[in-house]
Amino acid sequence: MFVNQAFQNTYGYEEEELLDREIPILSINRITPALKTEIENKTLKDGWRGELMTEKKDGSAFNTYLSTSSIRNDEGKAQALVGICQDITDLKNTEELIKKRNNLLNVLNDVIRYTNRTFDFRNAILYSLNKVCEYTHWEIGHCLLVKNNKLCSSHIWNENISDEYLPFKESAESITFDNLEGYPGRTYYEGLASWMSIKDLTDRKVFKRQEVAEKFELKTGIWVPIVMEKEVIGVLEFFKKGEETIDHEILDCIINIGIELGSLCEKLDTISKIKQNEKILNDAQHIAKLGSWDWDVEKILLCGLMKCIIFMN
Repeated sequence: MFVNQAFQNTYGYEEEELLDREIPILSINRITPALKTEIENKTLKDGWRGELMTEKKDGSAFNTYLSTSSIRNDEGKAQALVGICQDITDLKNTEELIKKRNNLLNVLNDVIRYTNRTFDFRNAILYSLNKVCEYTHWEIGHCLLVKNNKLCSSHIWNENISDEYLPFKESAESITFDNLEGYPGRTYYEGLASWMSIKDLTDRKVFKRQEVAEKFELKTGIWVPIVMEKEVIGVLEFFKKGEETIDHEILDCIINIGIELGSLCEKLDTISKIKQNEKILNDAQHIAKLGSWDWDVEKILLCGLMKCIIFMN
């Protein structure tokens, strides 16, 4: 057996360690017996090419592209087998990153399309919570809305929330937050998103629901503002069972969803004001059509069919 220096550097084996041993690429448990047989048989024929998850000497796994072929003598019999392998970890990571970004873009675009065609703010919140939880696989999504300068539960939760979290829901729906009170209150006051590890929070004034969250092993939380005309009108919050390190791309996606919900609220507010102005105009037109007004100079009398105002000398 011969291996070049690049193989030794990649896999961590010295050439002497591989003498009289099975090829390490094919000897790990990650490769099924059926796949191993397929590679060996095709190598003896026309060769085999494909991607594998393989291991280094220290047991660490990485993605490999393997190309095999056989060297034959004049009689056509295989005398040696050749395998060329390439570490494609960076390539696979890039592919996964592109796939992730496309999926996040699809989540955001789905929310934008929904908010563009709906006139129901609460349904838009529900749709957004569902989309985020569906993509991230986080267990809980919830929305708080501002009422009388306090953050209160909107009673809107992601639809697939498990019944086991009902005590957490009850706790969350009974609590309100002032400015800077807890992470929701901080988000309300600062207008900034947060991704926090709950297990590190020991001050109950910082996180009111820590005790019930720990009971259900909810160890990570996200808080994102819903902003309308630079004013925070609500907060989206999400909870994960287990530790989850911050993912800035996911957080940025949820921040943009908060902005979209704020834009929807602004649109609905504008429509409401237009309807109010239309009503005032229609009422004025209705009054104008009910009668004709005459001016009596002698009596200084303004007469209308609906009412009469007399100014006496």
